Amino acid sequence: MIQDARLKPVSGADIDFSACGAGVQQTDANGQCNFVANSGQADCTVTVRKDGFLSGNATLDASGQKVIVVTLITRPAPVVADVPTTPTPTTETLSAIVSSQLYTLLVTDNNLQPIAAVDVDLTACGGNVYQTDPSGKCKFMLDIDGSCMLSLNKLGYESVLMPIQENATKQFIVAMTPVEKTSFQPVAKNKEELAPIAYSTTPAKANTTLLTAKTVDPVPTATLPEQPTGYAIQLAAGPGALSNDRVPRYETLSGYGNIYTKTERNLTKVRLGVYKTKEQADEILPKAKEVSKDAFVVLEYGVDKSLVVADKKEEDLKPMAYEYTAKTVEAPKAAVYFSVQIASLSDNSPLLMNKYSGLSEIGNVYVRPDNGFTRVRVGVWDNYPSAENAKQALVNLGYNDALIIVEKPGDPNIDPLLISNAKQ
Repeated sequence: MIQDARLKPVSGADIDFSACGAGVQQTDANGQCNFVANSGQADCTVTVRKDGFLSGNATLDASGQKVIVVTLITRPAPVVADVPTTPTPTTETLSAIVSSQLYTLLVTDNNLQPIAAVDVDLTACGGNVYQTDPSGKCKFMLDIDGSCMLSLNKLGYESVLMPIQENATKQFIVAMTPVEKTSFQPVAKNKEELAPIAYSTTPAKANTTLLTAKTVDPVPTATLPEQPTGYAIQLAAGPGALSNDRVPRYETLSGYGNIYTKTERNLTKVRLGVYKTKEQADEILPKAKEVSKDAFVVLEYGVDKSLVVADKKEEDLKPMAYEYTAKTVEAPKAAVYFSVQIASLSDNSPLLMNKYSGLSEIGNVYVRPDNGFTRVRVGVWDNYPSAENAKQALVNLGYNDALIIVEKPGDPNIDPLLISNAKQ
């Protein structure tokens, strides 16, 4: 089902199955296109295009699916320029122009090769749609209050959503992942045989090593992202692996954060953290110096986000779970669960959970790592109508790309988030 931002069907939209090893089909007058995926041949991504709209993507998963809803966003007139042209300022617009700031964006593939002609959609930030030049760069002026979401779109690549903050860095490097092709043959099928799609939610492996009394192996040097993960306290550093007899002295600090190791320049470094602000790290530093007198605060890059310590009092510090419980839950009863996906961020993009905390009145806000991306979702319900009501509420709040997806029962990370009918 293809629809616009007002939930009206879009007819004549091209659904490109090239990434699935097949051709192109079009939606009918009701915005629908029926097809059948042979068993084991539906793990791929299709692209939806229509003149006057931004392209959209949908993932097909062989684990079971059945109804795919894609919302297309109206395409504003593109402005292809290194710096967008602005009219001569008048008295009324002078203050707005002075407050605008210059941002620089570089878009590359996974091999750091620049990608040209990428649509840089700033409409959610009150801007226009620009395109990257042959060197993969795009510069634009923007005046925002707080934060907003930037969208990157190009045929043949997975779309990227990235937050922009008012007081954060003005230079970004974003990598776009090509859509992988798999063998798939779409076949028309009756509407009654269609069912909701299922998504893969296999968690990504962490690139750091938590210390225990028995496990102290360091991990390879992490690739530095454009923005730091947070702040950490370095307790020790030395060549080679950390010996087991040194572990217990650091474990006494485990109540103040996560103790982990990382390797940089052939040195194994033991650190405590990760804290979101330097003030948090400075508050814990005296405790760390009681164990390691040479301890000091460092800016941390490239560690797993699960190591970030939640905003709690010192005596209650624990690793952040990135999860908000909105309502009392009951044991799962249904065979299929539903949730609403509102954002999909690359792993290198900062994830601001405070931005979504206000949605707890609608459902439980949680994240799922998936193939190099972080999916932000709201749920979980054991019936489709409840999920549809939640989606409409989210669209009314400005989440126009909200999409209903299926979660699998029996997942220990999903079952506790289920909202019972009695609590809805």
